Amino acid sequence: GVQDDRIQVIPCGVDQPRFESATVDTAVIRSKYGIPLDKFTYITVGRNHPKKGFPVLLDAMAEMKRAGTLADTHVALVGRGMSELKNKATELGIDDHLTLIEELGLDPNDREYEIPSTPLVELYRSVDACVFPSLIETFAMINIEAMAAGIPVVSTDAPGCIETIVDGVDGLIAKAGDPIDLARKMEQLQSSADLRSTLSANGSDTVRNSFSWDVVGRQFESLYLSLI
Repeated sequence: GVQDDRIQVIPCGVDQPRFESATVDTAVIRSKYGIPLDKFTYITVGRNHPKKGFPVLLDAMAEMKRAGTLADTHVALVGRGMSELKNKATELGIDDHLTLIEELGLDPNDREYEIPSTPLVELYRSVDACVFPSLIETFAMINIEAMAAGIPVVSTDAPGCIETIVDGVDGLIAKAGDPIDLARKMEQLQSSADLRSTLSANGSDTVRNSFSWDVVGRQFESLYLSLI
């Protein structure tokens, strides 16, 4: 094996200024995708693969419905294959609380190739929070993109997610695969404007200090120089 002192972990980075400088008209963006203006709206992003845990999110919403806390909640699910979740949502009686959006590609007006696309950055900036129910990731880019956009994040303790968030400091962490715990964390976030404000501010600081390209780039530069 490789000795621990010969291993350095460098995270993925995000272009935080691009998120912060994005000017959006929330009403226009929400109307474009059929997202209600009067609902507390989460975004979640990724291809609809079992490891992403999106069915767990639907079960969490069903739990919120049973608890009487879903009425003012909406979730926009963005990514390839999201339409496949419609039948389950209908069976659970929560389809009115979902907007299913297939992949958001580049804006035709974009002059440069940038990831995530401008339409996705605009959508991040037009919602209230992010919920990412993944069961396993290599690295949860969604979490740090949401933090860069200035919105609070609810995620899980799954590998690849837990490394991006300190529970109760810059986000909330639910048990991976546990829809009841996820529902409680979503309710906790929605019930406190002060909590949302604190998590958003701390999340922005976390990105700035640990995941911005300036910081990540310097880590790569330092590593390369140490090998010369």
